[in-house]
Amino acid sequence: MITKDADFYDSYVLRKQPSKLVMIKVGNMRLAELRTLFENHIDDILDYLVTHDLVEVYRDQILVY
Repeated sequence: MITKDADFYDSYVLRKQPSKLVMIKVGNMRLAELRTLFENHIDDILDYLVTHDLVEVYRDQILVY
């Protein structure tokens, strides 16, 4: 699941649902900027999801758990 919605983060923390979560934490961002962010980092995000269940995407960093 890819989302900016904090409810999914809360669900993940409490129940591990969904089993894999990409949490977008960029604040307000134009769609074109968000698209560029994903285009630049999609390979890394997918690689992280192989071994991690939670990926947090920020404007300037990606954190994995």
